[in-house]
Amino acid sequence: MPATTHTAATVRPKEFHFPLSVEWLGERRVAARVEGKAAIEITPPPVFRGTEPTIWSPEDFFVAAAASCLAVTFTGLAARAGLAYTALKVHADGVAGTRS
Repeated sequence: MPATTHTAATVRPKEFHFPLSVEWLGERRVAARVEGKAAIEITPPPVFRGTEPTIWSPEDFFVAAAASCLAVTFTGLAARAGLAYTALKVHADGVAGTRS
């Protein structure tokens, strides 16, 4: 019986970069900057001694990243599958705390 040779498929890893910088503005405020986009001011939420509840916090962005990732993934999969939809809303709640 002839020997069979197995060749591994060449997998080329994909790598995407999303560079940004964060610059201190004073007190407990920073600005996140991405080239070509408007800067975003960020400060801790009041629960972590932040003083401006109307400014986005790192925690807000963390939860927004997960929720928006789900939403845009859905829109991409729906488009690929040719599915139509009339509305999409994702509600999210990030929880930070200690465990006993």
